[in-house]
Amino acid sequence: VGIMSPFNWKITEAFPPINAHQTNCHYTGRCFDFSVQSPNFSSSEFCTRLKFISRGAVSRGFNLVAIEGLPTNSCSTGPDIIPQGLAEGVLRKAYVTSTVFHIHIQ
Repeated sequence: VGIMSPFNWKITEAFPPINAHQTNCHYTGRCFDFSVQSPNFSSSEFCTRLKFISRGAVSRGFNLVAIEGLPTNSCSTGPDIIPQGLAEGVLRKAYVTSTVFHIHIQ
């Protein structure tokens, strides 16, 4: 409820991992990924919540938040912009067609 709703965020990968990963932390239980089933990338509310969640994770002691699979034109203009360096420890990774949108927290 609250900042997470109405987008129905859910954990998509944790420990042990279901899929192969480039980062070792999924194999050691030190990170997790989460996403939303049908993200509305053009929604300013979505971008606002994404920023809040990302900054919140870093402020609570996580070392890295990587926003992966976010289309390049999403959350990139106006007051809800999510730049490459949103905050210390928050990265916006380049959109890759094989990467489904998710947030990686480590």
